[in-house]
Amino acid sequence: MLGPIDGIAGKKTRAAENAFQLASGLDQSGEFYPPTVARLRAIFEAKAAA
Repeated sequence: MLGPIDGIAGKKTRAAENAFQLASGLDQSGEFYPPTVARLRAIFEAKAAA
């Protein structure tokens, strides 16, 4: 169940990070490390350019 956005990186945020990293073929660190940020940025920029 999703809750309101509260700005706190809790268990659900880390679970979402891990799921994104797994789906993107990245190491599952549960952290916003540089490869994760780069992949998120590439997705955002591709969608913004469309």
